[in-house]
Amino acid sequence: MLTVMVRRMRRSASVLGAAVLAATLSLPAAAAEAPPGLPPDGVPVVTLGDSYASGEGAPAPGEQPWTIDVFGDSGADGCHRSAIGGHAIFGQLVAAASGTQYVNAACSGATTLTLASGLKGEPSQLTALGPQTGLVTLSIGGNDAGFSTVAAACNTVVPVPGLPTCSAALTASAGALQALTTAAPGGASPLQQVYATVQAQAPDALVMVAGYPLLFPAGAPSAACSAIAPEAQGVINAATLQLNAAIAAAAQAVGAVYVDLVEPFAGHSSCETDPAQSWINTLTPSDPVASFHPNVAGQQAIALALASAVPAPQFVDVVEGQPFYADIRWLAESGLSTGTPVGDELYFYPASAMSRQAMAAFMYRYAGEEYTPEPGQQTFSDVGPDNPFFVAIEWMAANDLAKGYEGDLFGPTRPVSRQAMGAFLYRLAGEPAVDATATFPDVPADSQFTDAIAWLAATGVAEGYDDGTFRPTVAISRQAMAAFLHRFDGLSPA
Repeated sequence: MLTVMVRRMRRSASVLGAAVLAATLSLPAAAAEAPPGLPPDGVPVVTLGDSYASGEGAPAPGEQPWTIDVFGDSGADGCHRSAIGGHAIFGQLVAAASGTQYVNAACSGATTLTLASGLKGEPSQLTALGPQTGLVTLSIGGNDAGFSTVAAACNTVVPVPGLPTCSAALTASAGALQALTTAAPGGASPLQQVYATVQAQAPDALVMVAGYPLLFPAGAPSAACSAIAPEAQGVINAATLQLNAAIAAAAQAVGAVYVDLVEPFAGHSSCETDPAQSWINTLTPSDPVASFHPNVAGQQAIALALASAVPAPQFVDVVEGQPFYADIRWLAESGLSTGTPVGDELYFYPASAMSRQAMAAFMYRYAGEEYTPEPGQQTFSDVGPDNPFFVAIEWMAANDLAKGYEGDLFGPTRPVSRQAMGAFLYRLAGEPAVDATATFPDVPADSQFTDAIAWLAATGVAEGYDDGTFRPTVAISRQAMAAFLHRFDGLSPA
């Protein structure tokens, strides 16, 4: 499902203007041939960029802290790609779920120019891209703006010979940032150029561009951040916000997705009063390169931010204004439904009946639990391990959410009746006490579903029909199921 979600997700932004396309010609061309081991048509899932994409600051535990891949030994050449970096965590999860390949081509120290031309003896990062690339995550711009030089020049712990003064470094950085984010007359900024080049070389990819977190707490300079000159802390934060705004605008201009890191890292800067809350390494003289880069917790936050920013699928048969639109969009945005691919488009089939096995899948995803059946486990004779919904159905059985019928049958492809849907949700809610007399005229008092349907009515999860009936045995449509589950989600916890 995830491979469909990623590879079918087309950019909804407008097509690049002629000026942006022309501007890509000013970037260095990618190598004519990809390194041995890279598919000639591109790697399906790719990370590009600088140290914030490579995973600098959080080397993997064990004998191989930095990845060795088709681009080389990233430990020996200094690119420092970590398997537990935020971009790598996200990329590896997507690749594993879709059964495809992932490559992290990012290199610590990369700029917009060296991303394209190659760095530290490695080839152009763009050689990992191609028509088969479905997802690209990217972080670039911090080195162009001279942030690492500013951090070194403005540190108060270890003087670094050969660097400008802190004031001069800040001034130079401001100029570099202006150059990075300003478009040439009739053209595009260097940031927009590199994004457009990535889009051109991976035309069918979802491109996700990450910004940068604030290195220091917002507001007045903090005493906990004494490793950096107080006058520099606010300036660096302001420059980061300026760069992020430019990144977001350039990403939007080429149809990429911007991933904010300022909000996720709020309260988790490099020098919090409680060091355990810092998700960014502070200045470390013994490892200056890792300084001011996300630690393990920070890398995990980056992975979560990337996952949270993946756009919800757009269903061609669900348009604004039609009944249940908001409920179906909630399903998509919550990751509960990725739709059915037909060619290059996704369908939800809102009026179709909901099958019992599909209902099990929706509820399993909604619960957010991980479940692994025991070897040889099979609750229902008509749902074996080869059924794609087997785990979800076994989870329902294990949690007494589905009891089956006619002995040991589940009826996976049978439509879900409205009363059965009510029973599933009522059990998921823990079967709270309810006044069974407050129900619908077409629901018999002695029905096994009376309590569930009364609970549906009392909570507003089900509103019934205009004539006051519930129609318990009618098959529930996929769009009505979306409404039931959406309303269920809105209930206050007991």
